[in-house]
Amino acid sequence: MSPAQNIEHTINDLLHTLKASQALTDQYGNKIASVTALGEHLVQIEFTHNQKPLIEHVTQFRCFID
Repeated sequence: MSPAQNIEHTINDLLHTLKASQALTDQYGNKIASVTALGEHLVQIEFTHNQKPLIEHVTQFRCFID
């Protein structure tokens, strides 16, 4: 499994586990809806409030439980 796929599966499992009780956010406080692997080392981050999706290298990806 590639690093990007690892992040995709881990984050989406975590989002499913947290459900509505807590939120997973990026470093700016934007709530993450899902993460999708794009190739080996890129992830696309979808946000909950109709924000433009963000594509990041796996080494730059950070998330926090709010």
